[in-house]
Amino acid sequence: MTMRIKFESAACCGGRNNQACVIYGRFLSPTADDPVNVDDVARSHTRMFLDNPTVDMFDVAQKQIHQLMRRDSYVRFVKSDLYKNKLMEEMEDKPGQTGDQGDGLKEPVGRVASWAVHVDKLLQDPVGVEVFSEFLKKEFSEENILFWKACEQYRQLTDDSERNAQAGVIYGRFLSPTSDDPVNVDGAARSHTRTFLDNPTVDMFDVAQKQIYQLMRRDSYVRFVKSDLYKNKLMEEMEGKPLQGQMQDKLPEGKREEKRGRKYGASSGILTLLKRFGLKDARKRSKKKGGVQP
Repeated sequence: MTMRIKFESAACCGGRNNQACVIYGRFLSPTADDPVNVDDVARSHTRMFLDNPTVDMFDVAQKQIHQLMRRDSYVRFVKSDLYKNKLMEEMEDKPGQTGDQGDGLKEPVGRVASWAVHVDKLLQDPVGVEVFSEFLKKEFSEENILFWKACEQYRQLTDDSERNAQAGVIYGRFLSPTSDDPVNVDGAARSHTRTFLDNPTVDMFDVAQKQIYQLMRRDSYVRFVKSDLYKNKLMEEMEGKPLQGQMQDKLPEGKREEKRGRKYGASSGILTLLKRFGLKDARKRSKKKGGVQP
């Protein structure tokens, strides 16, 4: 069998069908240098076309490898530190990194993905605050984000009577000795706030809010971006699923990606990643050099 394969390969190599033999020899033959994990049906199907290669001769084997990556490697990749670091580099606009295609244009960064750059990105997004609140509720520390939100809303008040009323409500709920949802701030912050209760000011909660902000930034936020909740939201976004509180719109995929997705049963998530991380450019470079185009 081995001699037959070598004979078939030798017979077809050297002409316009050279690439078919190169790909088969490298990845699918029994003596392949880089063997891929496909079944015998896929190998036999491909081998039938070695004497007369066709455009779709590798489709069966490629589909199996695509499914393998989608179910296994891809899932682990989007949860890896490598992906997170690349994502952060892109969103921090570091030159020459992911998303910089060399033409001055950058691929848009996802809404959920931006939450991992900095806690401020998360807190500036109402949907991000909702998801973060859900995470903190599971950690039994929801009072921190509730207090932070209350302070933000309080700062926007312009009516003195309303401000006076809200100041008492916020202090009573989060900072007083008998509060229902006490937050973890020091005595100095509580005393500072208490001095303004008779005559509330716009910034009376700033000291306490800053302490809670720092607590969330150093502790809860770090765990949040590593949590399954965040990873699931990230995956949903890459698959085009609407976020909680987000408009139900989707960006259209390119016609080629749509066609390829239907052909191989591809999820939009993995196609987006392949495109973002340079597969398209790699193919162009390979074509120019006359290399293999998988």
